Amino acid sequence: MWKSKSVSGAPVEWDGRDIDGNELPCGIYISRAVAHNREFTGKIIILR
Repeated sequence: MWKSKSVSGAPVEWDGRDIDGNELPCGIYISRAVAHNREFTGKIIILR
């Protein structure tokens, strides 16, 4: 489980699964979140 805080301090979590619930392989992923008319992007690296 990946956990972080957004710029606003709100918690952000991701379990490393795709939209269908499949566990994603190791790699570098680009994250994007939109909230309150703002867009946030970042990189997530999965190592198992």
